[in-house]
Amino acid sequence: MSDRQFAWAPVTATGIGSLPGTSSAEAARVVAGELPDFIHVFELPARGPGSDIIGRTATLQFRLVETDSAAAAETVPQRLSVGETVPRTVGLKRDVIATGEQLKQASAGIDKDQRPMVSVRLDDVAG
Repeated sequence: MSDRQFAWAPVTATGIGSLPGTSSAEAARVVAGELPDFIHVFELPARGPGSDIIGRTATLQFRLVETDSAAAAETVPQRLSVGETVPRTVGLKRDVIATGEQLKQASAGIDKDQRPMVSVRLDDVAG
C-alpha cells in the first residue's frame, strides 16, 4: 500500500456510457436518481450524428434560454448548487446564435455575486 493521499475516498469511481432515448433531461434524472453518489457522463446515440460523447464535447453552441418549457427545442441538465439534490433542467431555443468557430477568446472569472462565470469574445460574424 502507498501513503499517497487522494481527494477521493477509496473505491470511489465515475462512469461514462450510453443510455437509450433522446431526452437529456430524462437521462439526467435517471443517472441522478439511480446513482446519486456516482454521477457520470452519459451519451444519447439515438439523437443522431454528433450525439456521442466526442461529438457533444466537440460541438460548442451558444443558444438562448427558452423560458416557456413547452416551446423549448431541447432541455439540458442545469448544474446543481451545493446542497441541491433534485436535478433541474433548462430549456433552450432551437436557433444557434454562435458556434465554437466564432469564438475568439474565453476566460473564467467570478461575477458580482461571487459565482463562477465565463466571458467570451466572438468574431464579427457572430457579433
